[in-house]
Amino acid sequence: MGFWKRRALVDEDTAAWHLENFAWLMGEFGGDGAFEAPMLVLPKPGFFPVDGEEGHALAIRLFDQVKTYCGMADWPVLLAPSGQQTRADDGIGLAPEQQTSTLGQFVVDGEGVMITYDPALLQTPPSLISTFAHELAHYLIATAQTPMVCAPDEEEFLTDLAATFLGFGVFLANTRFSKTVAHTELGQGVGWQRSGYLPENDLVFGTAIFLALHDIDPTEAGECLKPHLRTGLRKAVSDLRERDEIEEMRRTAGIFARD
Repeated sequence: MGFWKRRALVDEDTAAWHLENFAWLMGEFGGDGAFEAPMLVLPKPGFFPVDGEEGHALAIRLFDQVKTYCGMADWPVLLAPSGQQTRADDGIGLAPEQQTSTLGQFVVDGEGVMITYDPALLQTPPSLISTFAHELAHYLIATAQTPMVCAPDEEEFLTDLAATFLGFGVFLANTRFSKTVAHTELGQGVGWQRSGYLPENDLVFGTAIFLALHDIDPTEAGECLKPHLRTGLRKAVSDLRERDEIEEMRRTAGIFARD
């Protein structure tokens, strides 16, 4: 009867990678009051209110809200559109590094910490929010006290998982592939924009870990996911019920089931 066994959302090696790295994130950051009970951040009214801001002012408004949801509201960082070089010294002691993607950049040097973003993302706020969550996850990982358990060339994948750890899994999964419409003198063109590093199913699986770890009903997350990702979330939630790693993480972090 094994032939009829339902296929898991991700294979065993992938599931083990996610659980091992999520456990590392919990060990590094889960005991801090800012990160032990993060909010599930959703693309629905009320989460990102704006007041008519445009351009960089809108980016700042959204960035500050993402920082707050991440528990990093007081972390010093300069936000700038791509290409802007001015930085202020924030005095934070991090090793120099630079992490770059096509949509954002996390930079630490002698002048401080800076995150940049592609101004074109202002046309698609969910993608901009996902980019901010990813770059802030870089910032978080840069403060870790123990080495990453993943391979060095997997750091960008870990960073996507860290953004999920911070509550932004639904945003990242929904914006992994986004439809774009370009208007030119020759007419209108439709294409696809890729953002982030983990595949959609991995982001959904990571979101399911977050939900299970914090004992959050997956219904609302499922309602906010793109339709083709909802079935995947149900599979992932079911898959995780058969594993012991979630309870081990909960015990290690001192997280108890909600009443």
